[in-house]
Amino acid sequence: MEANGIGELKIPLLQTPEDGAVRTVYFQLSDIKCASCVNSVESVVKNLDGVKSIAVSPLDGRAAIKFDPKFVTVKQIKESIEESGFRVNELHEQDIAVCRVRIKGMACTSCSESVENALQIVEGVKKAIVGLALEEAKVHFDPNLTNVDKIIEAIDDAGFGADLISSGNDANKVHLKLEGVDSAEDVNAVMSSLELAVGVNHVEMDLSEHKVTVSYDPDITGPRSLIYCVQEEASCGSKKYQATLYSPSGQRERDKVISGTINENGCILVKATHVGSDTALSQIVQLVQAAQLAKAPVQKLADHISRVFVPIVVVVALITWLGWFIPGEAGIYPKHWIPKAMDAFELALQFAISVLVVACPCALGLATPTAVMVASGMGASQGVLIKGGDALEKAHKVKIVVFDKTGTLTVGKPEVVSAVLFSEFSMEELCDMTIAVEASSEHPIAKAVAAHAKRLRQKFGSCTEEVPDVDDFEVHMGAGVSGKVGDRTVVVGNRRLMHACNVPICSKVEKYISENEILARTCILVSIDGKIAGAFSVTDPVKPEAKRVISFLHSMGISSIIVTGDNCATATAIANEVGIDEVFAEIDPVGKADKVKDLQMKGMTVAMVGDGINDSPALVAADVGMAIGAGTDIAIEAADIVLVKSSLEDVITAIDLSRKTMSRIRLNYIWALGYNILGMPIAAGVLYPFAGIRLPPWLAGACMAASSLSVVSSSLLLQFYKKPLHIESS
Repeated sequence: MEANGIGELKIPLLQTPEDGAVRTVYFQLSDIKCASCVNSVESVVKNLDGVKSIAVSPLDGRAAIKFDPKFVTVKQIKESIEESGFRVNELHEQDIAVCRVRIKGMACTSCSESVENALQIVEGVKKAIVGLALEEAKVHFDPNLTNVDKIIEAIDDAGFGADLISSGNDANKVHLKLEGVDSAEDVNAVMSSLELAVGVNHVEMDLSEHKVTVSYDPDITGPRSLIYCVQEEASCGSKKYQATLYSPSGQRERDKVISGTINENGCILVKATHVGSDTALSQIVQLVQAAQLAKAPVQKLADHISRVFVPIVVVVALITWLGWFIPGEAGIYPKHWIPKAMDAFELALQFAISVLVVACPCALGLATPTAVMVASGMGASQGVLIKGGDALEKAHKVKIVVFDKTGTLTVGKPEVVSAVLFSEFSMEELCDMTIAVEASSEHPIAKAVAAHAKRLRQKFGSCTEEVPDVDDFEVHMGAGVSGKVGDRTVVVGNRRLMHACNVPICSKVEKYISENEILARTCILVSIDGKIAGAFSVTDPVKPEAKRVISFLHSMGISSIIVTGDNCATATAIANEVGIDEVFAEIDPVGKADKVKDLQMKGMTVAMVGDGINDSPALVAADVGMAIGAGTDIAIEAADIVLVKSSLEDVITAIDLSRKTMSRIRLNYIWALGYNILGMPIAAGVLYPFAGIRLPPWLAGACMAASSLSVVSSSLLLQFYKKPLHIESS
């Protein structure tokens, strides 16, 4: 079985490990633009004595360096990188703060780039992402070097207005929007009622926006109590949320519930385990906002075009002015071409201004971010959380989908259908040994086996609920678990683990395994002191939509394969049931990632769909990682797309939405460039000598606004996105 332990899974941490033979330091590098920059840094650092390895991400400029502190210091590493021409900041988790700022006055891509550049030069700012469509910036900074006031001041100095949305420390703050506060008496009444409320630490009033911000002690009071204090119509927070009710599912005792869960009758006791920014709703909102702020790779093309296009337009405008002014002064074209109350200079100037205005690349800058913003919002409403424009763009290129088996193609709620003995041990003793080692595992199959063993123990007359102690417990990734119960060595897992532990498997056991594997069941063997004591047959039913989804993917030109840690026969039986031809079984987590890389080496864009810790390396390695929403936190963190409803149909939704979005972005570029290509010659006066058509600056401005409006309207059409008919009707 696929043991749900951490094992050798390497999860990057934003902190320096404790001192030892080898340490790891994390840096944030500025000015990393391409693979050549990465190679330059890596070659310089690798030449230092004591450096074991270095990995640099070209996307965010983050570097992880393993080194021996006996031979080289952090300062020396930092200096060597700086000497190669890159700015360096050492990263510490406690030193990173995040704030969101509303920016006023941005009109085009050049404006957002100006704000980004202004923020990047502020000492202590690690990263700044500016979303033009949202009129918002997300800034990562070191609170020891700068603060929110300096960040807002930098934006103001760049010529834009800035208002703080959140400082990243707002878990115990609530923003109340007030209606009916029109006089000083009203203000005093509100302030007094809130300041006197139990648990309130601080109150700030913003009359210009009719907003009051309250800092409070969450152990004493909360937003609802504060609203009651004001006794006015108010709404919590700066956003309004609309809950979408998916297919209802029953909840039982100790199940996790999220906002929107309805108690149909009786009374319940609910423990709040996640509050504030940790709630499911807050995390969904944060993911959507991060996706809307993130730039898709195709946006880089638009940014590059804009940087080149603007100087070209200036040159064209200058040529236009000269082309009309000089011939006009020289009398080359008829004087009646020049309108009354104008001379050649003014006519030429109007043509030049019209060229500058009509050719503004605002529409080009809006083409991608508006589409990404609408698509990510629509994805969230469909239960598909897309973490950024990069994932949204790559998903439309997917040619092969790699599926995990347990919990992905199957329901993920395994049940034991039979248990047998193969030695002199009693069933009660077999159950005791099994419960002891499986109780420490979090894998679904382990839980099912342990629960069945407890029921069997009660059936055979044991009344004790006590679980024997286990020592030397060990998780064998993708195979099983082992440990010592008293003076006995117990191994519980698949056939591969038994071979690895030199436990012989007799023909009787092999026959039992083969009979169950044909039925798509997984056999969990139990070894006590080197001998097979018994086995459990486990079944995990296939999700009802699995076969339909695989068939639909095939109709979209996308092939599917299974990569699992389970045995080959069981995996093949599942594959035959859902219509998948290619199966790779008995593969550990590292092997899953390697299989994804092999497919990528063949030129395929690969999507990986999984739910467990064992799938995390493959989710990271894939071009697009899709995590089942009911899966582990690590899998969800590693994935690019989260399927909230845990339905395989959302794999199709994610890919189809990506294709529709990229088609819309291409159409937006055609609109934006088409306006410029057609508008510039007309603005330059090409038609004026023949048809007397002239584009005054005010009309050029209207055309420029129309181009932006058409692009935004085009993107907004994604709001009407519907799932493919075959899926929606099913």
